[in-house]
Amino acid sequence: MHRFFISPDQIQDDQVTIVGSQAKQIDKVLRMQAGDELIVLDNSGWEYVVQVTAVASQTVQGHITHKQICPNEPVVHLTLFISLIKWDRFEWALQKATEIGATQLIPVISERSFLGKLNDISDKRQERWQRIVIEAAEQARRGKLPSARPGRKTASPSPRIRLSLAL
Repeated sequence: MHRFFISPDQIQDDQVTIVGSQAKQIDKVLRMQAGDELIVLDNSGWEYVVQVTAVASQTVQGHITHKQICPNEPVVHLTLFISLIKWDRFEWALQKATEIGATQLIPVISERSFLGKLNDISDKRQERWQRIVIEAAEQARRGKLPSARPGRKTASPSPRIRLSLAL
C-alpha cells in the first residue's frame, strides 16, 4: 500500500485531504481511483488507512477506515552527525540514515568537508534534502521523520556525545 506523509491539519475527524504534488502523484502516476486504499502519516507515529473517495489532479479526498501506531519506528534513538561531503554522497547518506532508523540528523562541517560554511547551503538544496528524507521514510515504512537540527562546525563531538559513545 502506498504511503504519504501529510500535514496533521489535512486530517479532519475521519476525513483526509491530500493536495499538491502528492495529489498529482496519486492521480497521474499511481492512477488511483475512488475505492482504492493508501496510508497517510502525520509524523506523530500514527498511520491512517484511507479509502479514497474522490481523485482530482490537485486534490484527493479520502475516508479513514483504520488508525494504528506505526510498528516500524526504531526502539533505539540514533543521532547521526553527517559531514557535509559532496552533494550526491551526502544525499545518499541522508537517505540511508533515514532508512535504517536514525531519529536525528545533524550536518557537520569538519576539516575535510566539501563546504566551508553552513550559510552556503541554499534553501532549494535544503528543500531537496527534506524531500529525500520524506521519500526514504515512506519507503522504509517509518511513522516519524527524523528531526534535522541546524548544522555545526566542529572538530570533535561534544563531551556529552563522547560519553555516550564510550558506553
